[in-house]
Amino acid sequence: MRRISLLFICCCLGMLPRAAAQDDVVMKAMRDELDRSMKQLRLENLNRPYFIAYRVSDQASSTMAAVLGSLTGSEQHHLRLLTVEVRVGDYALDNTNFLSFRFGPAGVVRSFGNTVQLPLEDDYKEVRRQIWLATDAAYKKALESLAQKRAALENKTRAEDLPDFSKEEPVTSHESPVTMDLDPKQAEVLVRRLSAVFRSMPDIHRSSVELQAGNEYTRYLNSEGTEYTHAAPSVGLIARAGTQAPDGMPLGDEFAVYQRSMAALPGEEQLAGQLRDMGKRLLELRAAPLVERYNGPVLFEGQASAEIFSQAFAPKLVASRRPVTDNPQFEMLASRGESPLQDRLGARVLPDWASVIDDPTQQGQSGALLLGGYSVDYDGVRARKTVVVENGFLKTLLLSRAPVRGMPHSTGNLRGFGVTPSNLFLTVQNGLSNAALEQKLLSLAQQRGKPYAIVVRRLRNPLLGDPREMATSLLGSFLPGVGGGKGMIESTAEAYEVFPDGHEKLIRNAQLEGLNEASFKDLIAASSSQTVYTMPFVSFGSMMMGMFATGMMPNQSNPPVVSFSVPNQLFEDVTVNPPTGEIPKPPLSQPPPGA
Repeated sequence: MRRISLLFICCCLGMLPRAAAQDDVVMKAMRDELDRSMKQLRLENLNRPYFIAYRVSDQASSTMAAVLGSLTGSEQHHLRLLTVEVRVGDYALDNTNFLSFRFGPAGVVRSFGNTVQLPLEDDYKEVRRQIWLATDAAYKKALESLAQKRAALENKTRAEDLPDFSKEEPVTSHESPVTMDLDPKQAEVLVRRLSAVFRSMPDIHRSSVELQAGNEYTRYLNSEGTEYTHAAPSVGLIARAGTQAPDGMPLGDEFAVYQRSMAALPGEEQLAGQLRDMGKRLLELRAAPLVERYNGPVLFEGQASAEIFSQAFAPKLVASRRPVTDNPQFEMLASRGESPLQDRLGARVLPDWASVIDDPTQQGQSGALLLGGYSVDYDGVRARKTVVVENGFLKTLLLSRAPVRGMPHSTGNLRGFGVTPSNLFLTVQNGLSNAALEQKLLSLAQQRGKPYAIVVRRLRNPLLGDPREMATSLLGSFLPGVGGGKGMIESTAEAYEVFPDGHEKLIRNAQLEGLNEASFKDLIAASSSQTVYTMPFVSFGSMMMGMFATGMMPNQSNPPVVSFSVPNQLFEDVTVNPPTGEIPKPPLSQPPPGA
């Protein structure tokens, strides 16, 4: 990325609305080079491309961060990226869905690439020249990959004969570019003021406030006739805080607010109130007793219900194509990237009173804005409603144009980090009131001989925490033994023991074990009320398998966001344990005066 001046960013963003699809210089260069490549690109006696796609993404972004009222970072970037997809062979067998572990001169696996940086200026000749060079390189690599793939298949018996690429209807969709309403200087002032909230909380050992604003404009064209432009402005404010209990146990919490413009963000005082509430929760947790080992009914309410659904169930609704490989060790690894639900089409995965729908066409729910929608996905497949689970039974999974067994066509869910839900709804029939749901919780605890039950109201999201926590959590979802590896959910940020007389006792450092997609089949009850919650989402298995399938890395820096609409959920059998392993010692001395 190259750092540029504020003036240049404003100029770049301001110019976009004046560009129209028909006279767009970049789109014209893409069309002309695509036409020439499909007609002329061929090495003697070798396959010509049967499919070529170009995606050009103009990304303008600003990031401001502050700690305790002091600015720690302020960056503005503008980047124009070209991603070239060249397929040789045919829809049944081509160069994709294959991973070779042969290494190039720089020691990099040669399967990856196909994304290059374009000049920022709308210089037709130079843009087209770069597209030509990238297409030539992608074609040569595609030929090599197809030859290697055919050689690898000669020594294998294919268990299933699936096409490598599905045929989908061509789509034309054009959106006008949008100017981001961001003044970086004002944004710097905002994060400074918000982060200063923690100055009055010396027992909060670490905190930060970060504002991320992006304005992405994508042009896409493929040889099947699909053409689209897509505008995606976004603003996210992420706040993090952490401390340690007197026994050294780490405590942390974070929250994020996402919108499509600065004007749509909550006001400064409202955001400051949320920060103060987060700090207050952490200070109360410091004084709370450590959770005791527990197995029994657990009720997830509000944010925690959305998080448990997003962490334990939603990633398994994403289908991943296992690639062919010339490395036996990788075959074992790749199998872990597949959803355990891919072989369960038609099976019951939820109670018969529950359904799951993915719908990128929805813009709101009960007055709350849904931010996971779009008109077409990255492949140019038109967005549409998909019933994933109906009355408890699995109907399909979400997938791209790489077919998987039993699912031959895309659901239109390919986004920057792989196949991703859009707006995901968990709906229930005859849901209970919140009061009735809590009574059912206590009744179940009494039947089990438990003196109390547990209610969880906040769960941590690893994608919002420290980047190291994010990497460990994502790997743990893909590799056994990493980051818990056995269905470990991140530590709760707010959980209570609830007693028969109705009083509650706050507990800290509760970790949930054994909750996975199979647990939802035995969901006991859910509320009639719904919580709408937007969060970043990554299915690590889908991201890795998608990269292996196409040889292309994600071309955006932040995960896409998904909006969830879920009820409160009651599970009968959940294991809750305190953390294990080494515990860091708390600071030896008090913070400096005024710090």
